[in-house]
Amino acid sequence: MLRKNFNMLLSGMGLWLVMAMTGSVGVALSGHSYAQEEDEFKPPMMGAPTRRAGAGTREAGDILLYSLAPEGTSKILSSQPNLYWYISEAPEAPVRLMLRKIKPVTAEDKNPVLETMLTVDSKGMHKITLADYEVELETDALYEWSVSLVTANNSARILASATMQKAEMPSELAEKQDGAEPAALAVLYAKAGFWYNAFDIVVQQLSGDETTAEAEVATDSKATVKTASNDKAAAKSEAKTAKAEEHALGELEAMRKLLLKAVDLDDVLALEEKAQKERMAS
Repeated sequence: MLRKNFNMLLSGMGLWLVMAMTGSVGVALSGHSYAQEEDEFKPPMMGAPTRRAGAGTREAGDILLYSLAPEGTSKILSSQPNLYWYISEAPEAPVRLMLRKIKPVTAEDKNPVLETMLTVDSKGMHKITLADYEVELETDALYEWSVSLVTANNSARILASATMQKAEMPSELAEKQDGAEPAALAVLYAKAGFWYNAFDIVVQQLSGDETTAEAEVATDSKATVKTASNDKAAAKSEAKTAKAEEHALGELEAMRKLLLKAVDLDDVLALEEKAQKERMAS
């Protein structure tokens, strides 16, 4: 189906660009200079840069680990956000996830808010859903989250981290987002500096619900088979719908890449492109 898992995110499709145009979404074909939009999607720097990338030694298999997040502290609207990270190779050891409250800190905050081990059996992009762990961020509190990998013999440790701060929804943004389609909403969030929220919307739309999507397509296919012999318009309409969906997914994938470029995560895009070429060659 068109909607695949995170490691198959349509990276071979042509370039489209999603832009904000007075509250609506516009599309620009390849060849458009999108440096201006990339700058607009770059969130303001808050605090010192964080360690977003970690590299392993030979003992760790030259694994690269990234927290997909802006440098410095980025504001976030969700109390239970989805967080994303990337690993260049499937690790042999579990990945440690840790979330710490670093400001303000009380006696109760000495221990991590969350610490757990993740079993990871594939390389590529992965999602952390804080709601699964019943964790909620406090408004205005500063948090650091990290993913780290320790080899079986403890000979090497790779760590990637990022910081975030839960913020209230600005009233102006609340008015603009009312009734906005997902792609337009992602643009609004990105331009307002809420990178995490924009990236999450785009990835969620790209991944979709495969079971639901396949069920809908299966239902549509049965209806088409029943009427195609006498109703060419139905078949034409279905083809048009499929093309529109493919085009929309292309826009979202271009937006996903643009968001990564805006926070200088070009290395991740290069790794994804390399993995795509390897899949096509195999």
